[in-house]
Amino acid sequence: MKTKGKINKNAQYLEKRVQYLEEVNRFTLDALEMAASLGDFQPSINNLQDVSVILDETKSRIRSLIQLEAMAFYLVDDSNNEFVLSKVDPLHYESYIEKEVGFFIDDGIFAWALREKRPVIVSTKQHERQFIFHVIITGSRIRGMFVGLLEEGDSNIPDMSLSILSIVLLNSANALESCNLYNMIRETNNNLQKKKNYKILFEAAPDGVEVLDARGNIVDCNKSQTILLGYKRKELIGNHTTKFLLDDKISFEERLHNLKKTGHYEYEMELVSKAGDIIHVWRKGNAIYDENMKFVGYIVYNRDLSDRKAADKEKNRLESQLHQARKMEAVGTLAGGIAHDFNNLLMGVQGNVSLALLNIHKTHPVYKKLKNIEEHIQSGAKLTSQLLGFAKGGKYEVKLIDLNELIRKSSDIFGRTRKEIEIRSTYQKNIWSVKVDHGQIEQVLLNLYVNASQAMPGGGEIYLQTKNVTLNKKFVKPYDIEPGSYVKITITDTGTGMDKKTKAQIFDPFFTTKEMGSDKGTGLGLASAYGIITNHGGVINVQSKKGKGSTFNIYLPASKAKILTERKLPKVFLRGTETLLLVDDEKLIINVNKEILEALGYKVYLARSGKEAIETYKEKQDKIEMVILDMIMPEMDGGETYDILKKINPDIKVLLSSGYSIDGQATEILERGCNDFIQKPFKIEQLSQKIKDLLENK
Repeated sequence: MKTKGKINKNAQYLEKRVQYLEEVNRFTLDALEMAASLGDFQPSINNLQDVSVILDETKSRIRSLIQLEAMAFYLVDDSNNEFVLSKVDPLHYESYIEKEVGFFIDDGIFAWALREKRPVIVSTKQHERQFIFHVIITGSRIRGMFVGLLEEGDSNIPDMSLSILSIVLLNSANALESCNLYNMIRETNNNLQKKKNYKILFEAAPDGVEVLDARGNIVDCNKSQTILLGYKRKELIGNHTTKFLLDDKISFEERLHNLKKTGHYEYEMELVSKAGDIIHVWRKGNAIYDENMKFVGYIVYNRDLSDRKAADKEKNRLESQLHQARKMEAVGTLAGGIAHDFNNLLMGVQGNVSLALLNIHKTHPVYKKLKNIEEHIQSGAKLTSQLLGFAKGGKYEVKLIDLNELIRKSSDIFGRTRKEIEIRSTYQKNIWSVKVDHGQIEQVLLNLYVNASQAMPGGGEIYLQTKNVTLNKKFVKPYDIEPGSYVKITITDTGTGMDKKTKAQIFDPFFTTKEMGSDKGTGLGLASAYGIITNHGGVINVQSKKGKGSTFNIYLPASKAKILTERKLPKVFLRGTETLLLVDDEKLIINVNKEILEALGYKVYLARSGKEAIETYKEKQDKIEMVILDMIMPEMDGGETYDILKKINPDIKVLLSSGYSIDGQATEILERGCNDFIQKPFKIEQLSQKIKDLLENK
């Protein structure tokens, strides 16, 4: 008797277990059937299972909405994500539409229409006809593209018609999505038993899937959902879904209410994993009804958007970097123009001062004032050097240098002016040489020394270090430079440091933490340093924390070439008797430079434009032994003028002169055979040396 009772008890338990499994199975099968009807296009095509029929129904509704000469549907092939022409009406327009759409694809208009997610009306290349494009898309997936050929002369489509078109195509996309899912299930059911079919699909789904009862409790879930949240299946089943949502109770109730009302929902939201991580998902839910159309639960799909979010973050970072680069480029263009005009102005002043000094003895009371003016001119030239520092290609004269020697000299000079600061140096033995503008790199170092001293008003220490390093692809990728050998300069101070907000802005032009005032600085120093290092193909970055000091790291490309001994400029003027052609469109500059050249003993012909220079040279080329050519002139610039002069006389000697830097256009002219370059404003001894070198073929 005990045995019989035990068997009966086991049979009852098994019967209840079977009933439970059948109920769960019914829930899940109903859920899949609801997923197949997501499209809810209209009651007449709610359960359509044929793509062609869906497109015919869509075509019919669009015909009643907008008068079109022809239309076509491109659908996405899930096997390769390519757009395939699936239906054309009338059929004889097929080749014409394929050809025109091909042109729109090549011009990027097709891709633009995909991004717009609204009706886009465009003209053909010949502007003969107009097409309307509209992406066929669900809330999270592109299903295809609708293409309509407007009737000739009809370009005015009411906004209401376009809005309804969007609704029609949205419903069509949902119907296609449902059709796709339904056919996938049906095809699998042809090969497997119904119960096994559901389980395989359920477990194989790449998205996390939950089956919920009418109150939102989790009845079942697939493996992808357990991986997504980091829980075991038994830890999820039985819990309310809100336990794993980063959502408030009110929002959940509102969404559940809408689900019961419409049969589905989809939106972007955040889940919380077992480890406490926030997971961005696209959550799509479909209602489950019993045979009496009573709401008994729903099934939700959670598509992980983490990769997309990471890609969006990287995109935003790159866009921010691009914005910064464009901002610096715009400022650089402005700075280059200002520097050029200012250098021309300084050239006029410097030339007149040089002429005055030629005829005044050192004991004359005016001599000292003229030398003071000359010092102010050099200060102005340094300011233009700072402006060109963050102008694109803002280098003056590039040559190989030993950074150890440059840092040693610059730090010694700075140290003598700041007795309260102790400078400690560590230099790399056999340091690699670098090809840079000596003056601009010295300017960067002095700016960083001053910046460090201002962060240590009560005194402190500055640590300087040089090192040969090799940068790999991973390191250089954010900076858009080439991997390879670099010389690293590290400048560390024991000052007040910076917070994150300040650190993010220190390289912006005119940003300063100091009060505004004539003796407080302009905020150009670090912006100039950034531009100079970038223009040299290098990197400058900063590491700092509030109260912990700051460290600036500079990386400059190394060179294998040997450093040549620099020839010092003579302290006396080198004179000559040759005949020169001076070309410049600035009246002030051409007049003062003519006087300077004549004071040096040269005979001078003048040309105030490129065209006049060519005419003068053709007429007097047998007498002219050298040309001093301005680079920036209206109508015909220095480069074009040089090319024509070079054709007239391939052996012509030309000294290029400009208020811009040697980079960019000047370098291109020099590479085409121009002999040398001199930067405005220049002193008389610099000019005399350049002329002498060219005339003697040095």
